[in-house]
Amino acid sequence: MKPPVKILLIHPYISFEDADFIQALSEPLGLLYLATYAQNYFKKSIKIKILDLYALGYSTKIHCDDGRIVQGISSEDQIIRLIKKEKPDVIGIHCNFTGYFQDAVEIAALSHKAVSKAKIVMGGAHASQDTKNILLKHSFINFIVRSEGEITFCKLIECFQRKNPQFNKVLGLAYRKKNGQIQINPDRELMIDLNITLNRKLIDMEAYKIINKQSFPLTMNYPVATVMASRGCPYNCIFCSTKNMWRRQWRTRSPEHIVMEIDDLVKNYGIREITFNDDQFLINKDWVHKICDLIISRKYSISLALPAGTSVWLADEALLKKMKKAGFYRLCFPIESGSSQTIKFIRKPVKFDVVLNIIKTANRLGFWTFANFIIGFPYETKKSIKETIKFAYNCGVDWPFFFIAKPFAGADMYDLYLKEGLIRSSGANTGNSVFVAKNDTLHFKASKLQQMRLAAEKGFLKHKIRWCLNPSNFFGQILPKIMSVNGMFFSLKIVKVMLQGGYKRG
Repeated sequence: MKPPVKILLIHPYISFEDADFIQALSEPLGLLYLATYAQNYFKKSIKIKILDLYALGYSTKIHCDDGRIVQGISSEDQIIRLIKKEKPDVIGIHCNFTGYFQDAVEIAALSHKAVSKAKIVMGGAHASQDTKNILLKHSFINFIVRSEGEITFCKLIECFQRKNPQFNKVLGLAYRKKNGQIQINPDRELMIDLNITLNRKLIDMEAYKIINKQSFPLTMNYPVATVMASRGCPYNCIFCSTKNMWRRQWRTRSPEHIVMEIDDLVKNYGIREITFNDDQFLINKDWVHKICDLIISRKYSISLALPAGTSVWLADEALLKKMKKAGFYRLCFPIESGSSQTIKFIRKPVKFDVVLNIIKTANRLGFWTFANFIIGFPYETKKSIKETIKFAYNCGVDWPFFFIAKPFAGADMYDLYLKEGLIRSSGANTGNSVFVAKNDTLHFKASKLQQMRLAAEKGFLKHKIRWCLNPSNFFGQILPKIMSVNGMFFSLKIVKVMLQGGYKRG
């Protein structure tokens, strides 16, 4: 009988440049799904473990000579020792975000140094979009699992278990052939059954209870955990790269399976708030009603949130009432722009009159309301940015978050940055296949955009203070939300964030 294949999945440390922005990650659900699916698929013929370098050293931030700040275990000697200890046959490395690609490549290089015979596999959104460049430039990376990874990864492991592996028959796989040529196999169909019961024992949930306090500073209750109830989004926004990962298909888990996961988090981990990390959550109203009904039947004392900015305008008053009863207390509206010209450019399905009406309804029902706004698209003018800031101030939300547009590999906007010379190839020392030139646009330098973003944040604070001085505004919208103890504490958190200069999430 063959010994089990030893698989080590690595969640890298993260690095960033701006110390003023919150850089915090929640549980690595992608790796958890991959590991759990593989365990169920292979039973005893594999041994799989997650090495979470980020969680193991999340409280450590090291300032590097190249200007980066690294969070997590980053000591080369320590990482090599940890990898060698596991004696893996296969090493899988998570590479979801373009901004963290350098970190993933560094870990891949160290993995090869630690166990040169191990097969190194990379997956995630960025790896799926920049596949050919990664394999061409980094010889120590042997395979890339593209798009949804569970089945493709398992089929790859099956190849390793055979004497004559046929990698060319594994859909969704990319690799370097013996002659050095890059082979990118056809895509794999997306999964139908998403009811995978996560084995959260594979990660340190106690560590993430602490980490998530930083990941989600605006929460009603702690500890908080994340859940993905669905995958994908049917829309075609110009700045989004996940549409390529999920091919604009929206798929759901069953309401019963979702609530079973919440049961586990509440009963076995003491979780008091659930954050849904879905790209979209409200497309199917009947599905959301069923989830809410099952949660209500549990009579849990938990709170629920949709911080990712799902399209809340898809809801109606009846659904919002049901969500409020189930424990949802805040909503985030991904409006992105207050300029009709910019909305058209980014292909966001936003209708301002509908948004204003649903914000009004949500406020009346007692939801804390937030909204995301993005400035600094490549062709955006000062006039359009001013229109966005004005709309943010006057749309009625409790607090708007202002972000600067970023080109992610795989997004249509990324190609525009390339076309306009706003992205260039990196130096050899970084390991990146691309380098974003500080988010400069055709009209603004990155430093100017940051000034405008900060001014918008500070200006809103003054605007909100004046707004609250109107008795009808304060007593009509704010006071009902702070009548409970939890509501009072949550409002104080919002004030703290305001005074600190806004929600500085990177």
